Amino acid sequence: MLVSVHCITYNHAPFIEQCIKGVLMQKTNFKFEFVIGEDCSTDGTRDIIRTYAEKYPQIKLIISEVNVGGSENSKRTHEACTGKYIAFCEGDDYWIDPYKLQKQVDFLEANEDYGLVYTDNYEQSGCNSVLKPKIHSRKLEGSVFEDLFFFGSITTPTVLVRASILNQVRPIIQKAATNRKWIMGDFPLWLGISRISKIKYISDKTTVYRILPESASHSQNKMVTIRFYECSFDIRSFFIEKYNLTHLQSRVYENHISRAYLFSLLHNLPCIIDYKSKVLKFRPKTRKGAFIRFIANNQLLETFSSNFLSNKYIYDFLRRRRN
Repeated sequence: MLVSVHCITYNHAPFIEQCIKGVLMQKTNFKFEFVIGEDCSTDGTRDIIRTYAEKYPQIKLIISEVNVGGSENSKRTHEACTGKYIAFCEGDDYWIDPYKLQKQVDFLEANEDYGLVYTDNYEQSGCNSVLKPKIHSRKLEGSVFEDLFFFGSITTPTVLVRASILNQVRPIIQKAATNRKWIMGDFPLWLGISRISKIKYISDKTTVYRILPESASHSQNKMVTIRFYECSFDIRSFFIEKYNLTHLQSRVYENHISRAYLFSLLHNLPCIIDYKSKVLKFRPKTRKGAFIRFIANNQLLETFSSNFLSNKYIYDFLRRRRN
Protein backbone atom coordinates (compact mmCIF):
# COMPACT_ATOMS: atom_id res chain seq x y z
CA MET A 1 0.00 0.00 0.00
CA LEU A 2 1.42 3.38 -0.97
CA VAL A 3 -0.67 5.66 1.28
CA SER A 4 -2.58 5.23 4.53
CA VAL A 5 -4.95 7.99 5.64
CA HIS A 6 -4.94 8.07 9.46
CA CYS A 7 -8.21 9.32 10.97
CA ILE A 8 -9.23 9.36 14.63
CA THR A 9 -12.72 10.33 15.65
CA TYR A 10 -14.91 10.64 18.72
CA ASN A 11 -18.41 12.16 18.76
CA HIS A 12 -17.96 13.79 15.36
CA ALA A 13 -21.41 12.88 14.00
CA PRO A 14 -22.06 16.40 12.60
CA PHE A 15 -18.71 16.38 10.76
CA ILE A 16 -17.54 12.83 9.97
CA GLU A 17 -19.41 12.48 6.67
CA GLN A 18 -17.69 15.59 5.29
CA CYS A 19 -14.35 14.16 6.42
CA ILE A 20 -15.02 10.80 4.73
CA LYS A 21 -16.18 12.39 1.47
CA GLY A 22 -13.06 14.57 1.33
CA VAL A 23 -10.84 11.49 1.51
CA LEU A 24 -12.89 9.32 -0.86
CA MET A 25 -12.93 12.03 -3.55
CA GLN A 26 -9.12 11.87 -3.92
CA LYS A 27 -8.04 11.29 -7.52
CA THR A 28 -4.83 9.25 -7.52
CA ASN A 29 -2.86 6.89 -9.74
CA PHE A 30 -2.24 4.65 -6.71
CA LYS A 31 -4.32 2.78 -4.16
CA PHE A 32 -4.75 4.10 -0.65
CA GLU A 33 -6.37 2.85 2.54
CA PHE A 34 -8.50 4.93 4.89
CA VAL A 35 -7.93 3.81 8.49
CA ILE A 36 -10.50 5.23 10.92
CA GLY A 37 -10.10 4.79 14.67
CA GLU A 38 -13.55 5.28 16.20
CA ASP A 39 -13.35 5.69 19.96
CA CYS A 40 -16.73 4.45 21.19
CA SER A 41 -18.72 7.56 20.26
CA THR A 42 -22.14 8.12 21.83
CA ASP A 43 -23.64 10.25 19.05
CA GLY A 44 -23.91 7.82 16.13
CA THR A 45 -20.51 8.53 14.57
CA ARG A 46 -19.77 4.81 14.24
CA ASP A 47 -23.01 4.10 12.38
CA ILE A 48 -22.21 6.80 9.82
CA ILE A 49 -18.74 5.34 9.24
CA ARG A 50 -20.11 1.80 8.92
CA THR A 51 -22.53 2.93 6.21
CA TYR A 52 -19.56 4.11 4.14
CA ALA A 53 -17.32 1.17 5.07
CA GLU A 54 -19.90 -1.24 3.62
CA LYS A 55 -19.66 0.52 0.25
CA TYR A 56 -15.95 1.39 0.12
CA PRO A 57 -13.52 -1.46 0.82
CA GLN A 58 -10.57 0.92 1.29
CA ILE A 59 -12.11 2.01 4.61
CA LYS A 60 -10.65 0.07 7.55
CA LEU A 61 -12.68 0.73 10.71
CA ILE A 62 -10.96 0.25 14.09
CA ILE A 63 -13.40 0.14 17.02
CA SER A 64 -13.53 -0.56 20.74
CA GLU A 65 -16.32 -1.14 23.21
CA VAL A 66 -14.86 1.33 25.71
CA ASN A 67 -13.45 4.80 25.22
CA VAL A 68 -9.65 4.45 25.11
CA GLY A 69 -8.79 8.16 24.81
CA GLY A 70 -7.17 10.19 22.06
CA SER A 71 -3.59 9.04 22.57
CA GLU A 72 -4.35 5.31 22.60
CA ASN A 73 -6.81 5.67 19.73
CA SER A 74 -4.15 7.41 17.65
CA LYS A 75 -1.59 4.72 18.53
CA ARG A 76 -3.78 1.79 17.51
CA THR A 77 -4.86 3.58 14.32
CA HIS A 78 -1.23 4.21 13.44
CA GLU A 79 -0.38 0.55 14.04
CA ALA A 80 -3.11 -0.46 11.57
CA CYS A 81 -1.64 1.74 8.81
CA THR A 82 0.41 -0.17 6.22
CA GLY A 83 1.29 2.58 3.76
CA LYS A 84 4.71 3.85 2.69
CA TYR A 85 3.29 7.31 3.40
CA ILE A 86 0.80 8.40 6.05
CA ALA A 87 -1.66 11.29 5.76
CA PHE A 88 -3.80 12.62 8.59
CA CYS A 89 -7.36 13.90 8.80
CA GLU A 90 -9.26 13.86 12.09
CA GLY A 91 -13.00 13.33 11.99
CA ASP A 92 -13.92 17.00 12.36
CA ASP A 93 -11.56 18.24 9.59
CA TYR A 94 -11.88 17.70 5.84
CA TRP A 95 -10.05 17.92 2.53
CA ILE A 96 -11.28 20.12 -0.31
CA ASP A 97 -8.67 19.46 -3.01
CA PRO A 98 -9.22 16.16 -4.88
CA TYR A 99 -5.54 16.12 -5.88
CA LYS A 100 -4.11 16.69 -2.39
CA LEU A 101 -2.64 13.21 -1.98
CA GLN A 102 -1.40 12.96 -5.56
CA LYS A 103 0.51 16.26 -5.34
CA GLN A 104 2.15 15.29 -2.06
CA VAL A 105 3.06 11.75 -3.11
CA ASP A 106 4.53 13.02 -6.39
CA PHE A 107 6.80 15.37 -4.43
CA LEU A 108 8.03 12.82 -1.88
CA GLU A 109 8.57 10.16 -4.55
CA ALA A 110 10.82 12.60 -6.43
CA ASN A 111 12.65 14.00 -3.38
CA GLU A 112 14.13 11.34 -1.09
CA ASP A 113 15.75 13.93 1.21
CA TYR A 114 12.34 15.26 2.28
CA GLY A 115 10.37 13.38 4.92
CA LEU A 116 7.22 15.48 5.26
CA VAL A 117 5.14 17.69 2.99
CA TYR A 118 2.31 19.93 4.16
CA THR A 119 0.06 22.50 2.53
CA ASP A 120 -1.79 25.70 3.20
CA ASN A 121 -5.32 25.48 4.56
CA TYR A 122 -8.48 27.24 5.60
CA GLU A 123 -9.90 27.43 9.12
CA GLN A 124 -13.56 27.08 10.04
CA SER A 125 -15.25 27.79 13.37
CA GLY A 126 -17.52 24.91 14.33
CA CYS A 127 -20.47 24.62 11.94
CA ASN A 128 -20.01 28.16 10.63
CA SER A 129 -19.83 28.03 6.82
CA VAL A 130 -17.26 30.84 6.56
CA LEU A 131 -13.75 29.66 5.64
CA LYS A 132 -10.85 31.86 6.71
CA PRO A 133 -7.30 31.50 5.33
CA LYS A 134 -4.84 30.33 7.96
CA ILE A 135 -2.55 33.12 9.18
CA HIS A 136 1.03 31.89 9.04
CA SER A 137 3.66 33.44 11.29
CA ARG A 138 6.16 31.79 8.96
CA LYS A 139 5.96 29.36 6.05
CA LEU A 140 8.50 26.61 6.59
CA GLU A 141 10.50 24.77 3.98
CA GLY A 142 13.79 22.85 3.94
CA SER A 143 15.78 22.32 7.14
CA VAL A 144 13.37 24.08 9.44
CA PHE A 145 13.83 22.75 12.98
CA GLU A 146 14.69 26.06 14.65
CA ASP A 147 12.09 28.05 12.71
CA LEU A 148 9.41 25.48 13.55
CA PHE A 149 10.62 25.46 17.16
CA PHE A 150 9.95 29.19 17.58
CA PHE A 151 7.64 30.43 14.87
CA GLY A 152 5.88 27.81 12.87
CA SER A 153 2.88 25.63 13.02
CA ILE A 154 2.00 22.77 10.72
CA THR A 155 -1.70 21.99 10.39
CA THR A 156 -2.02 18.24 10.89
CA PRO A 157 -4.68 17.38 8.27
CA THR A 158 -2.48 18.94 5.57
CA VAL A 159 0.45 16.58 6.29
CA LEU A 160 1.82 13.62 4.34
CA VAL A 161 4.85 11.96 5.95
CA ARG A 162 7.11 9.01 5.18
CA ALA A 163 6.08 6.15 7.47
CA SER A 164 9.73 5.13 7.91
CA ILE A 165 10.59 8.52 9.41
CA LEU A 166 7.41 8.75 11.47
CA ASN A 167 8.17 5.33 12.94
CA GLN A 168 11.61 6.55 14.07
CA VAL A 169 10.22 9.57 15.87
CA ARG A 170 6.83 8.43 17.16
CA PRO A 171 8.00 6.07 19.99
CA ILE A 172 10.27 8.79 21.44
CA ILE A 173 7.48 11.36 21.38
CA GLN A 174 4.86 8.95 22.74
CA LYS A 175 7.04 8.07 25.71
CA ALA A 176 7.76 11.73 26.48
CA ALA A 177 4.09 12.68 26.03
CA THR A 178 3.03 10.01 28.54
CA ASN A 179 5.74 10.79 31.09
CA ARG A 180 5.33 14.57 30.86
CA LYS A 181 1.52 14.54 30.41
CA TRP A 182 1.47 16.58 27.21
CA ILE A 183 -1.98 17.54 25.97
CA MET A 184 -0.85 17.77 22.33
CA GLY A 185 0.98 15.20 20.25
CA ASP A 186 1.31 16.62 16.75
CA PHE A 187 3.64 19.57 17.35
CA PRO A 188 6.39 17.47 18.99
CA LEU A 189 6.06 14.90 16.18
CA TRP A 190 6.71 17.54 13.52
CA LEU A 191 9.60 18.91 15.57
CA GLY A 192 11.13 15.46 15.87
CA ILE A 193 10.79 14.84 12.13
CA SER A 194 12.32 18.24 11.32
CA ARG A 195 15.41 17.21 13.32
CA ILE A 196 16.20 14.38 10.90
CA SER A 197 14.59 15.37 7.61
CA LYS A 198 13.70 18.30 5.39
CA ILE A 199 10.12 19.58 5.13
CA LYS A 200 8.27 20.86 2.05
CA TYR A 201 5.51 23.48 2.01
CA ILE A 202 2.94 23.58 -0.81
CA SER A 203 0.95 26.82 -1.04
CA ASP A 204 -2.28 25.19 -2.30
CA LYS A 205 -5.15 25.32 0.19
CA THR A 206 -6.14 21.65 0.29
CA THR A 207 -7.77 21.33 3.69
CA VAL A 208 -10.20 22.85 6.17
CA TYR A 209 -9.16 22.70 9.82
CA ARG A 210 -12.17 23.02 12.08
CA ILE A 211 -11.83 25.04 15.30
CA LEU A 212 -14.27 23.74 17.90
CA PRO A 213 -15.31 25.75 20.98
CA GLU A 214 -13.50 23.37 23.35
CA SER A 215 -10.18 21.71 22.56
CA ALA A 216 -6.64 21.67 23.94
CA SER A 217 -5.61 24.69 21.88
CA HIS A 218 -8.94 26.58 21.79
CA SER A 219 -11.07 26.94 24.91
CA GLN A 220 -13.45 29.37 26.58
CA ASN A 221 -11.79 28.35 29.87
CA LYS A 222 -8.75 30.61 30.09
CA MET A 223 -6.93 28.27 32.47
CA VAL A 224 -7.09 25.57 29.77
CA THR A 225 -5.27 28.02 27.50
CA ILE A 226 -2.65 28.58 30.20
CA ARG A 227 -2.21 24.82 30.44
CA PHE A 228 -1.72 24.73 26.66
CA TYR A 229 1.00 27.41 27.00
CA GLU A 230 2.71 25.41 29.74
CA CYS A 231 2.58 22.26 27.64
CA SER A 232 4.08 24.09 24.63
CA PHE A 233 6.89 25.32 26.87
CA ASP A 234 7.53 21.84 28.25
CA ILE A 235 7.71 20.35 24.75
CA ARG A 236 10.37 22.88 23.80
CA SER A 237 12.19 22.24 27.08
CA PHE A 238 12.20 18.51 26.29
CA PHE A 239 13.92 19.10 22.95
CA ILE A 240 16.44 21.45 24.58
CA GLU A 241 17.30 18.77 27.15
CA LYS A 242 17.35 15.85 24.71
CA TYR A 243 19.47 17.52 22.04
CA ASN A 244 21.55 19.80 24.29
CA LEU A 245 20.18 22.99 22.72
CA THR A 246 21.19 25.17 25.65
CA HIS A 247 21.70 28.20 23.38
CA LEU A 248 17.91 28.29 22.90
CA GLN A 249 16.95 27.98 26.56
CA SER A 250 16.73 31.62 27.66
CA ARG A 251 14.87 32.64 24.51
CA VAL A 252 12.29 29.88 24.98
CA TYR A 253 11.76 30.82 28.62
CA GLU A 254 11.45 34.53 27.83
CA ASN A 255 8.89 33.90 25.08
CA HIS A 256 6.88 31.64 27.38
CA ILE A 257 6.67 33.88 30.44
CA SER A 258 6.01 36.96 28.27
CA ARG A 259 3.12 35.28 26.48
CA ALA A 260 1.62 33.78 29.64
CA TYR A 261 1.96 37.10 31.52
CA LEU A 262 0.23 39.06 28.74
CA PHE A 263 -2.60 36.53 28.56
CA SER A 264 -3.03 36.50 32.35
CA LEU A 265 -3.02 40.31 32.42
CA LEU A 266 -5.59 40.53 29.64
CA HIS A 267 -8.00 38.13 31.38
CA ASN A 268 -7.18 39.04 35.00
CA LEU A 269 -6.27 35.46 35.93
CA PRO A 270 -5.04 34.47 39.41
CA CYS A 271 -1.85 33.04 37.90
CA ILE A 272 -0.76 36.54 36.87
CA ILE A 273 1.01 36.85 40.25
CA ASP A 274 3.26 33.91 39.43
CA TYR A 275 3.99 35.02 35.86
CA LYS A 276 4.60 38.61 36.92
CA SER A 277 7.15 37.38 39.48
CA LYS A 278 8.91 35.37 36.77
CA VAL A 279 8.94 38.32 34.37
CA LEU A 280 10.45 40.61 37.01
CA LYS A 281 13.15 38.09 37.97
CA PHE A 282 14.23 37.40 34.40
CA ARG A 283 16.71 39.61 32.57
CA PRO A 284 15.22 39.94 29.06
CA LYS A 285 17.31 39.49 25.92
CA THR A 286 14.80 41.03 23.49
CA ARG A 287 13.08 44.40 23.12
CA LYS A 288 9.71 42.71 23.52
CA GLY A 289 10.84 41.11 26.78
CA ALA A 290 12.24 44.40 28.04
CA PHE A 291 8.98 46.19 27.24
CA ILE A 292 6.87 43.54 29.01
CA ARG A 293 9.16 43.67 32.04
CA PHE A 294 8.74 47.46 32.07
CA ILE A 295 4.94 47.01 32.17
CA ALA A 296 5.16 44.45 34.99
CA ASN A 297 7.38 46.77 37.03
CA ASN A 298 4.93 49.69 36.97
CA GLN A 299 1.55 49.20 38.67
CA LEU A 300 -0.11 52.17 36.96
CA LEU A 301 1.19 51.13 33.55
CA GLU A 302 0.12 47.55 34.21
CA THR A 303 -3.45 48.68 34.95
CA PHE A 304 -3.50 50.83 31.83
CA SER A 305 -2.05 48.00 29.76
CA SER A 306 -4.77 45.61 30.88
CA ASN A 307 -7.34 47.85 29.15
CA PHE A 308 -4.97 48.57 26.26
CA LEU A 309 -4.52 44.84 25.58
CA SER A 310 -8.28 44.36 25.24
CA ASN A 311 -7.77 45.65 21.70
CA LYS A 312 -7.33 42.36 19.83
CA TYR A 313 -4.94 43.81 17.24
CA ILE A 314 -2.61 45.29 19.85
CA TYR A 315 -2.65 42.09 21.90
CA ASP A 316 -1.94 39.90 18.86
CA PHE A 317 0.90 42.20 17.78
CA LEU A 318 2.60 42.03 21.17
CA ARG A 319 1.99 38.30 21.57
CA ARG A 320 3.44 37.44 18.18
CA ARG A 321 6.32 39.90 18.11
CA ARG A 322 9.56 37.96 18.63
CA ASN A 323 12.11 40.64 19.50
